[in-house]
Amino acid sequence: MKSLVAIAQEELSKVNKALEKNERNLANLRNVPPSNLRAIKKGMTYQYYLKTSEDKQSRYLKKSERHLAENRAQLDYELNIQRVLKNQQKILNNLISRYNENSVEDTYRCLCEGRKNIVQPIQMPIEQYIYEWKKSYEVNKNSIPMKVQYETVNGEMIRSKYEEAPLNIKVVAAKIAEYL
Repeated sequence: MKSLVAIAQEELSKVNKALEKNERNLANLRNVPPSNLRAIKKGMTYQYYLKTSEDKQSRYLKKSERHLAENRAQLDYELNIQRVLKNQQKILNNLISRYNENSVEDTYRCLCEGRKNIVQPIQMPIEQYIYEWKKSYEVNKNSIPMKVQYETVNGEMIRSKYEEAPLNIKVVAAKIAEYL
């Protein structure tokens, strides 16, 4: 399972790519004059009105001037998206830098042994979990009777040759590591 930080990093990568695309789009729209755009629905279509800083009233855009409305609407959209993406980028960077996946376990680990003995942790530390798991699956506590037994290099009795090979490899690897 992926950690929250890994997911946040993937999401941050997507946000950064979107910001790059947004910057390119804004560069293409840099010549759009500052103005306000209004869209009013008339019947089945929309009519667009543009008001620049020099105009006192909004000016109706003819069909031939529709590109002015498209450019202004796209620019407004890109500016809004840029604000949203930068906010997401800031939040994700903050999460990545501040989030500690092990903070609950670390709080328990920092306790002295006397307190650990009397405290019931909310989340069992991984070391304790491994210990409990190994304790529940101790060797020779399997309830299924062994009909055929094989002996490993270590002298352990196992049920099948499929279990034997990995165990022998581990023992041989450990012996080789001793000599190196």
